[in-house]
Amino acid sequence: MEIETDNTMNTKNRISETDVRAILAEIEEDYIKFGDVFERGRDKISIRIESRINKMKMKQKWHVILSKSDRKKIKMVLRSNKFSMEAKKRAQILTDLDEAGGRKPDSLTEVMRKRGVSQNVVIYTRQRFAELGIDAAIFRKKRATPPVAPKVTGEVEAHIIACACSAPPTGFTRWSMQMIADKIVLNGVIESISDETVRLVLKKHNLGRI
Repeated sequence: MEIETDNTMNTKNRISETDVRAILAEIEEDYIKFGDVFERGRDKISIRIESRINKMKMKQKWHVILSKSDRKKIKMVLRSNKFSMEAKKRAQILTDLDEAGGRKPDSLTEVMRKRGVSQNVVIYTRQRFAELGIDAAIFRKKRATPPVAPKVTGEVEAHIIACACSAPPTGFTRWSMQMIADKIVLNGVIESISDETVRLVLKKHNLGRI
């Protein structure tokens, strides 16, 4: 049996059945070879995915398991007008992540979408609860001292007021805010101060019109 690839082809261009079988055999061999490569590759991918999932499970060392009193506090926070929206969101996040009673917690993506927060906020809230409890997770820790010490102390304010109430320099009918600022800096009361700060200090003591 012979196969013609074209009716116009001459005898020299005809392909024999033996040639066709040889070509099919090569194709089948390649398919088997590359199919085996594909299967091995798929197995490797499956192993990598499983390994990654296990690593993620190991990394997840903070869990939220709310007690009855925890839930009661969360309800109180959500119903009260005394607490900020940030505190309410953190309370909602804890509810979303609760694993009590075998509940499956919402994923990070779900919590981020529902509460409109970043991944870091969700993780930080979960960590704070696991390590320090519900109060630390919901409420911001108050600083023992302000983050930046106030530049204008009571003593500085006293110097500003005394300067504003004194006689203005020769040639002036009254002190300007900038003149007061320059004066107390020259006197070594403070390293630097703006005229706006002086204005606010005087306004605070109802001396804005001096």
